[in-house]
Amino acid sequence: MNPVPAAPTEADTPRLCRFGVFLFDPGRLELRRNGVPVRLQEKPARVLERLLAEPGSVVGREELCRHLWPDGTYVEFESSLNNAVRRLREVLGDSAETPRFVETVARRGYRFVAPAERVAPAAQPAVAPALPGTPRALWAALVAAVVVALGVMAWRSRAAPAPAGRVLVAVLPFADLGGEPGQEYFADGLTEEMIAHLGRLEPARLAVIARTSVMRYKGAPRPPREVGRELGAAYLLEGGVRRGAGRVRVTARLVEAASETQRWSESYERRLEDVLGLQADLARAIAQEVRVQLSPDGLARLAQAPSLDPVAHDEYLKGRQFWNRRTPDDLRRALAFFDMALLRDPGYASAQAAIADVFVYLGWYGFEAPRTAFPKARAAAQAALLREPALAGARAALGATLMLFDWDLPAARRELEHAVRLNPSYATARHWHGFALAAAGLDEQAIAEVRQGVTLDPLSPGLRAGLAYAFLAAGRHQEAAEECRRALELDAGHLPAYKILGWTHEEQGRFAEALRAFDEGESATGLRLDADRARTLALAGRAAEARAALARVEEEARARYVPASYLARVRVALGEGEAALRLLEKALEDRAPELVHPRLHTEFAPLAADPRFVSLRRRIKPLS
Repeated sequence: MNPVPAAPTEADTPRLCRFGVFLFDPGRLELRRNGVPVRLQEKPARVLERLLAEPGSVVGREELCRHLWPDGTYVEFESSLNNAVRRLREVLGDSAETPRFVETVARRGYRFVAPAERVAPAAQPAVAPALPGTPRALWAALVAAVVVALGVMAWRSRAAPAPAGRVLVAVLPFADLGGEPGQEYFADGLTEEMIAHLGRLEPARLAVIARTSVMRYKGAPRPPREVGRELGAAYLLEGGVRRGAGRVRVTARLVEAASETQRWSESYERRLEDVLGLQADLARAIAQEVRVQLSPDGLARLAQAPSLDPVAHDEYLKGRQFWNRRTPDDLRRALAFFDMALLRDPGYASAQAAIADVFVYLGWYGFEAPRTAFPKARAAAQAALLREPALAGARAALGATLMLFDWDLPAARRELEHAVRLNPSYATARHWHGFALAAAGLDEQAIAEVRQGVTLDPLSPGLRAGLAYAFLAAGRHQEAAEECRRALELDAGHLPAYKILGWTHEEQGRFAEALRAFDEGESATGLRLDADRARTLALAGRAAEARAALARVEEEARARYVPASYLARVRVALGEGEAALRLLEKALEDRAPELVHPRLHTEFAPLAADPRFVSLRRRIKPLS
């Protein structure tokens, strides 16, 4: 008779080590962050292994050297060990100056200073079988699985009251597990696509935090409870992406922020070149198994997700990386990548919509003349909508063009309202819609709409500045100044916040504070604000200084496009009404976006009774 094997004792069970949001397996030299594998090379992993063997104790440099190179094969001890420790800190989001995990002990070695505990290994989640599909199909399937997982949570907890309103989810930046230089754009781009898919999938049930806010957590692990509190999100989606040999592998997990409990996890692996769209079938299959059904609209959205050429998709993701930086050079570099994506796949609607966005911002920021930029934006947006009528980004770009270039506010509002309906989580659409409402004089509606955008993108300085502008247009100066300061706390180099803060002080007659805001904006960004400074100096009675600043703007206008309305604002403040009217006529001829500015009434109040100004305003549809 065979003896019954003894039950394993605690001593027989391999012990893992947990610290912060990390879990380290010394047997496999594997590190996980919030359950997601983190790429850690062998030498940094062995440094961590040795330090965690005696947390709180100093481990000498020679001892670490023997642990890393037991056969004595190392050559440059100092630089090799330093490099391994540096890489370990990079992965942990740690620093030598303010260590949270690995402390340098001068002339001795290193010490692990964070609390660490030994835990028994938990059962690993099952890995889904490899399924064919493009990256787009992969994300559509993953989106469906996330929605279903949320449904499972609701179904399993039916005794608890249903939460009021929609569930708010934050998709944290997916980690690049491949580790190859120059490949982070792929993980970042797929994170952004995941946000877009979730946002439009089930708008009545799901809201999603926008990209600007979640990207602040890239490479900076934080406890889920803390992240959820900062973003106002109930659930966090975390994951990692590995691409290689024509395949892409994604690992993801859904965490309930308040309890820091993992509620769902899954892994997928697919071929990049496969064009089969399995997302709708996968969604239906999972939904049936867990007794939760997506709405017909949600299923239709999955079914409509197009297959993509992998090379075109890759060019598009590279373009998104530059687009999100918003500088003139980066916008044009983004445009080049989007053009290459379209050359590869002429039917790529998202690339067309992205091109529309580039030209909207080139025209809005004054980087290109309106008559050059906005017709291209319109053509690209319309081309995208011919292929995908439900593409919220294209609708928003078209709405912005109708507002800023055509000055057709009713049509612009229709497009922007449509964009918000298609994807209520698309914060950019809410920003433009709020601006359109402010231009129409609907101040409270404008504030409410931009506030919705801030809820979806709470860490975006741009949305905060947009809310400040809505308050300014409504004459709520204190709230406008407060939002500007919040924007600058998020990004000390955010130029629009400095400008709006200066305008706010100017309207209150606090000219010294306005000039200080413009000075600080110039110091923070290296960009000149002569037009804004000239107007404030003129209103303050400092005409000579105002004319000197105006002369610099006029000199700049000889070299590149500068909106004539910028100059008109200064001339009217100097009391030169005739010159201001001539410049406004020039701005009208140029189709300058600034003429839809909600503050037009305030800035040109001295001309309000002039029939020529009244006639000019009537030619601008939103202000007629």
